[in-house]
Amino acid sequence: MIEGIDDEVLLMSSLMKPKKITLVGSDGKPYGFLCKREDSGDMRKDARLMEFAAVVNRSLARDPQAGKRQLLLRTYAVLPLTEDCGIIEWMTNLNSLRGIVSDIHRRNRVNTTTAQIKEAFEKKKSSNLEFYEQWLLPRFPPVLHEFFLAKFVDPTAWLDARLIFTRSVAVWSITGYVVGLGDRHGENIMIDQTSGACAHVDFACLFEKGLTLKVPEVVPFRLTPNLTDAMGVTGYEGAFRTAAEITMRILRNSREALMSVLETFLHDPLVEWGRQVVPGAASTDSATAMAGTTHNAYAIRTRRAVELKLVGVLAGAVPLSVEGQVHRLILDATSHLNLSNMYIWWMAWL
Repeated sequence: MIEGIDDEVLLMSSLMKPKKITLVGSDGKPYGFLCKREDSGDMRKDARLMEFAAVVNRSLARDPQAGKRQLLLRTYAVLPLTEDCGIIEWMTNLNSLRGIVSDIHRRNRVNTTTAQIKEAFEKKKSSNLEFYEQWLLPRFPPVLHEFFLAKFVDPTAWLDARLIFTRSVAVWSITGYVVGLGDRHGENIMIDQTSGACAHVDFACLFEKGLTLKVPEVVPFRLTPNLTDAMGVTGYEGAFRTAAEITMRILRNSREALMSVLETFLHDPLVEWGRQVVPGAASTDSATAMAGTTHNAYAIRTRRAVELKLVGVLAGAVPLSVEGQVHRLILDATSHLNLSNMYIWWMAWL
């Protein structure tokens, strides 16, 4: 129960100026929450995906191989109040991937600024691939391993944190791929500074919405140089691949349960998954009927796309084994060609 509310409110510096409040529970402990308004997203999508993640976690918990490796998705409470605002549980000890890497770059005196990147990108005469490989990567070497060396000094703690990080990245990658989660830029991927676990936030870009952006997202999940750098000398081979294969196997075996959950999401009349509302458009019976038809068609297409992923079908090919599917996804996610064609401020070099 809530015993009181702290008098201090922290105003965040980001564009929408979210506010952190602290509630005092009946146990005397403080509990932080973020009061947030979304300008272009829908917080009900975050709430829905947290429900889906809870189902995935239950499936993972029942599997001996996943349980032995403590595979799970870190979730948080989301309470939508309206379409564009709500209250989110404050997760402590987290820092964003971009924040961590930027801090290390500053310490290492990597001085290339975003303005210089913008200027070089706009004036480049080479291909995107050449710009990525010859201009960006040399200026921004992968450094995330330094975070783990600095935060976890004891060798055993360092190894445990690196394993937790690698496995949590794998679980989020495969789960995100299945639901078509996009917009995985460096501010939406968080790292727990006490355990090394990876967590994701902001789930407005679901069900392959990234493919419809002005610069389409062509990678299935984020597996950029810094992420693989933190996994050790073997990179995505070893712990990442094993955890990804276990997660994919469990999701494929839980296909019916997962599809039943997604079905309720897609047919939720309150959440706009695919169609867009035109401001000022007249609300007529025919327009309403057309919107309903469009929504149903979108739901059917989305459901079919998720089903195909859960049987191992990629881009119209024959169904692949779990190992084959994961291998293909890793190749697509780490392809320099694909990474170079991502939106420049997705920051594929991070």
